[in-house]
Amino acid sequence: MRDNQRLFIAIASSIVCAVFGSAWATAIPTAFTIGPGQDYGSGVLHFNVTWESSTGHLSDLAQCQVGEHVTYPGSGSTFTFPDPAWLDYAVSNPSVASVNGRAGALGDDHLTGTFDDYIVEEVQFSANQYYWYNCGAGEVKFLGTSAIVIDRDVKQTGPNYQPCATYTVTKLGYHASFAPSEIVTCTPQAPQNANPTLVNAEAQVSSEPAARHKFPTPPSRTLWTIAAQPVSSSNGLGEPVFVDLQVTNLRNEASAIDLGGNGKTNLSVTITGPDGTAKSVRLSSGGVKALGEHVLGSHATYSERLILNEWNGFHEVGDYSVHVALDPEFGPKADDPPVADLHVSIGPRNRSKLRAMANMFAARSIDGVDFANRDAAARALSYMSDATAVPAMKRVLMSGSDAGLPLIGALARLGGPSALDALQSARSSRDAEVRDAAVRALRALRDGRPVSSQVSD
Repeated sequence: MRDNQRLFIAIASSIVCAVFGSAWATAIPTAFTIGPGQDYGSGVLHFNVTWESSTGHLSDLAQCQVGEHVTYPGSGSTFTFPDPAWLDYAVSNPSVASVNGRAGALGDDHLTGTFDDYIVEEVQFSANQYYWYNCGAGEVKFLGTSAIVIDRDVKQTGPNYQPCATYTVTKLGYHASFAPSEIVTCTPQAPQNANPTLVNAEAQVSSEPAARHKFPTPPSRTLWTIAAQPVSSSNGLGEPVFVDLQVTNLRNEASAIDLGGNGKTNLSVTITGPDGTAKSVRLSSGGVKALGEHVLGSHATYSERLILNEWNGFHEVGDYSVHVALDPEFGPKADDPPVADLHVSIGPRNRSKLRAMANMFAARSIDGVDFANRDAAARALSYMSDATAVPAMKRVLMSGSDAGLPLIGALARLGGPSALDALQSARSSRDAEVRDAAVRALRALRDGRPVSSQVSD
């Protein structure tokens, strides 16, 4: 079943290319292929997904997005993994994530969630997934991917064992398992007020263990250096803080470096605020992410721009110390990972600067030359934590821009009458994903629940 379903997906995508590829005026993703499952350890199941362009040039897919859509049990805008077994772990329902089409590949990690310390017999639930692309004419499902099931199961192995349960995640005939150290109490009877076990019998299919992924040697300071520099020396409250990151290969030969999903999840960032409190943050690697591996020549340097607000809100005026370590989340750890230190100063709120900045990002979000450009501008706008940016956010959402989705979460975080009005207006956006996300956000705000999660599947 496993190989047959993956083969059908690849063949169906090739047929679409052969029949329609030359007829379409713009490039579309073709030859969509899901690789074999890989066990990343600690219960994480990973898949590499690849595609080609109908024109033969991946650069022609800059106008396209390729992503996933995962639906969980129930009709709520969020799904909380069942307790007992998991503890306060929620995802958006549905969970939607995408990368730019010109990447030609993505990684899809199915994480474990956060476990509770006890379990009742067995807890299991399933989610339904499909992959899609959108090149400006609406979402199109990749043929053969509409019936993918992600099955999670936590089963008691015995009350006299520590830990006493095994977690398994299964997809496309591959599974990864491990024993969560957090689960130390197993009982055959449900405690009072426990949620019922969720079971999807149709998801119970035969599978085999995914091959254990062979991780490369972790980066060390003797082979790699990183440097980080703020783009601006003067940032005010509510503004996005941009940082340029550089990674240099010190070897005398070409070598690969992996920065993690979206080029960020292998970065561990510790930020010390004006009050001296330090906070270490690593972005979630779950769900669909662009692959962050780069091959650099001898003594070559790779550069990318980060928005530091992804790791910290910068809600106070003052000086911040930032420590960045290139320390992969999965696989072996280096004793001396490459690190960089920098300082960020946050000044008082500058309303006129905020308004000008928001209008600039909004214009680029709407009229950028390609999706990658529009998406970068919209994400920068989404990290403007000031109500002055709300009119610009609303303008992007009502324009029908294909990059507006991150602004729904931004408006929900900002709150207030103007942000709620923008969310209400977004229900009539020309972009279907924006409309659906706005409805879910408003419903969650009404019910007092988290609007969305940074975790996808």
